[in-house]
Amino acid sequence: MNITIRSIKAVLVVGFLSFLAGCGGDKILSPENDSVSNVAPEFRIQFKGDVPDTFVAEINGVAIDSSSFTIDGKEAFVQIDINTLQAGDNTFALTDPSDISATFHFDQVGPVIHMLGADGVDPRNVTGYLDDRGGAESISINGVSLPLDEDGNFAGDVGDANIFDAVATDIFGYSTSESYAKLGQSFNPAIAVRVNQQGLDDSLPNAILQLVEALDFNAFITNPISESCSGAVIADACGKFSINDIDLTPGSGVDIQALSGNKIRATIQLSRLDMDTTATTFARCKSFLCGGSGNVFGTINFNGVTTVQNTDISADFIVSINNGNVEVEIVNGTLDVDLPANGLQVDIDFGAVEDVPFVGSLLNTVVNGIINGLVGILSSVIVDIADGFLASPISNLLNDLISNVLPDSIAIPVADTTLNLGFSPEDFSTSSGGFDIILGNSLTIDSVDPDVLPPLGSFYVTGDAPSPYPSTTPDGTGVDLTATVAANLLNQVLTEAYKGGLLNITLDSDDGISIGTIGSIPDFPIDLDGVTNLNITVSGKSSPSIEVVSQTDAADGVVAVNLLDLTLKVNLDFGDGNGLQEVLSTTVDLQSPFDIGVTQDNTLTIGIEAVPVVKVREFRFQLNGITINSGTDGTISNLLTTLAPQLLPKVLDAIGGIPIPAIAGFTLQLADIWNPSATNNAFLSLGGNLVSVTAAAAAPLPFVSAEAVEKNFSLFETVTNAQKRSVTILVDGDNPGEEPLEYRYRINSGHWTIWKQRTSIKLTYLPAGDNIIDVCTRTNMLKEDCIEVPVSVPFAQ
Repeated sequence: MNITIRSIKAVLVVGFLSFLAGCGGDKILSPENDSVSNVAPEFRIQFKGDVPDTFVAEINGVAIDSSSFTIDGKEAFVQIDINTLQAGDNTFALTDPSDISATFHFDQVGPVIHMLGADGVDPRNVTGYLDDRGGAESISINGVSLPLDEDGNFAGDVGDANIFDAVATDIFGYSTSESYAKLGQSFNPAIAVRVNQQGLDDSLPNAILQLVEALDFNAFITNPISESCSGAVIADACGKFSINDIDLTPGSGVDIQALSGNKIRATIQLSRLDMDTTATTFARCKSFLCGGSGNVFGTINFNGVTTVQNTDISADFIVSINNGNVEVEIVNGTLDVDLPANGLQVDIDFGAVEDVPFVGSLLNTVVNGIINGLVGILSSVIVDIADGFLASPISNLLNDLISNVLPDSIAIPVADTTLNLGFSPEDFSTSSGGFDIILGNSLTIDSVDPDVLPPLGSFYVTGDAPSPYPSTTPDGTGVDLTATVAANLLNQVLTEAYKGGLLNITLDSDDGISIGTIGSIPDFPIDLDGVTNLNITVSGKSSPSIEVVSQTDAADGVVAVNLLDLTLKVNLDFGDGNGLQEVLSTTVDLQSPFDIGVTQDNTLTIGIEAVPVVKVREFRFQLNGITINSGTDGTISNLLTTLAPQLLPKVLDAIGGIPIPAIAGFTLQLADIWNPSATNNAFLSLGGNLVSVTAAAAAPLPFVSAEAVEKNFSLFETVTNAQKRSVTILVDGDNPGEEPLEYRYRINSGHWTIWKQRTSIKLTYLPAGDNIIDVCTRTNMLKEDCIEVPVSVPFAQ
């Protein structure tokens, strides 16, 4: 087998040319390459001959007018405004007449704190290191200074606390402040749920209506329902009334209103009640005309159907939270039944009339008495029925709906263990036509990875929850429901999951990883000929954390993940019988915006579409145990960017399992996600509409179309590797409704992106080979249609 190390010849050629260039060509004297400064340096070029009349110089790709330079012999220099520079790395280049550059670090921020672990209970033995290009100076935690060695490593004891405040400084006086929350804490609010009137007009009434239509009304009746006399002039019509069966015709309605004082009003419009009614009546004389006062005559028995239409039943409920339990009770005196007289119809079938004198006139008196008295009797009956189903089933339903806006507990699989996340209601309030329910949290992990150092805590940010909680999206669009989630909850979830082995990740063909993943990267120093299999393993030394960014900076996503000290290894099988062997090991820091969506099971899901920022800390290529001194930071960054859409969703998997608020039988269709506060980054808000699962099942399907845009290059144009690895896919769809369609996609059966409105999909850093892009569309009723789009990318090697 012939396994070769690539680019050695190229490396030698480049090195030789660099040597020649250093022997008398143009030079950048200042700033020095890889230098660090906290002030704007002088930019000075030394030319091999006289300074040309015109030349082209750039800072970070922006040209500087050569006339602004001062000439000093064979040198030209300029001092620029500090605001022209960016914090971090800057590149100063001469592009004409030569092509040379120098990169310098403009230090404007404090050190990056790498918190690696904290053994013990009280005190906590904290270990970590500071990363600062200019040089780290000090670190303290809760006011306790920890010793710092020349490489920036620190270790020391810190007393136990609920919050750990760390402050690190560098040699220029810049500082970084971070806080960590002790694990096991509950945040209030962890999640705040706002159900708006728009939601109360749809999902909640439908849930109540389903219960009302399924009720056994007969269970609320005690026969006889009435024993009374009509009070006629000649004779009383007395009788015992019974209802044998009640049937509710479909077509009823429910209206819900949020009132002040933590009250909810439910009004139920019953379409039509058909009652199978029987009565046994008798006549009792009141005058000599019928034989003397008090004499009782024969009986009239009848049965028939009594129909009651357009009956309104309403009641107010007060909602309270008691020891984490939701309690719903009818407010005394608020039950009201409106039974209109013109909504009553009686269809009577008389049986035998026995021993009743003056039958015609007396029968008329009896029947009129029955009908005139029936409205009052039935009103009493319906009051009893309403009191029965409002006081028990409807009260219980409201209790369950509010209690189960989030489940009490959910188990999220993490590596080889389980993360247990629980929620409990802490507060309930009504305002502005809706209601808010505040939920606290509990969080445990079944087992911890013995190779993971115990974290000091989870990344913690301060800030008050928005008041009032959002009722619309930022652009003013009304939604059924909003949920405001604490960033501190998400970070506790990630840190607990990290303890359980969250970062022990293997990526392989099941994740869309192929030889093309590596083969698309230029300058990868291992020849891939003969490779039959590969995988990529990942591990980490510190917990991932997320940060909610300000709304003004959220163009690429309102949430970003930070991963420090992430180690990635590439393992290849060359088909030589030795199996998989490690050819690359690298440790990086990675930061990337990401998207949050909602699944049809009402849990969060993660999508990666942005290009991450990668800082390569170290890397090593090796083959057959021999280290290869080749490859660049750019090679590693390219690899991580290619892997990010498959890797980062796995890192954020624990967040992806968090349930979001909804009502049973409904799915939340996400409308927007945003930072609800202008003054802090402590919370994240989601807004959406509730879609009935039953209605969605019967909704019509859309039709999706998607096509890759053909790339046309001129005959003599230089086509870059980045251009070869990118594609734009135009998407469209036929929608049976009028609302805009949403789209999502995945690459080579990997992780799905989130649903959002799109007209095109722009992909970069595609793997080499034949790729399949799955593109799906869906309606606002969550009906989907999908199509495959093939995209071929040439190998870079």
